[in-house]
Amino acid sequence: MQVFSGQSLEFEFLGFKGFISSAQEACISHYDTISVICFSDTHITKPTVPDGDILLHAGDLSQYGFFDEIQAQLDWLNAQSHRYNIIIAETHDLIPDEKFVKAYRDRETAKPRKSRTDL
Repeated sequence: MQVFSGQSLEFEFLGFKGFISSAQEACISHYDTISVICFSDTHITKPTVPDGDILLHAGDLSQYGFFDEIQAQLDWLNAQSHRYNIIIAETHDLIPDEKFVKAYRDRETAKPRKSRTDL
């Protein structure tokens, strides 16, 4: 494991920047590590995802919130090799939002086999 001696290591992943400080490194250096892969705003794209233990998609899977968009993204995420997948719905991912579905029943969410419970 690399030691940063008071410095920080900067990184960029899928356009997002972050850093690991030496304090964080010291905290995890005596334990087995868990690799968390976190990204968001894929908007129906399917980028290459690195291997890891936990995959966290932090929102905006879809472009317009349609059932087929969200289902295709969920299928893609579930096909990844990570032990755990955590998926958070955001502003473009409307079907899991009960308030939205009740307010806009004319959307395709009211069609058979295209509701939030079918995801």
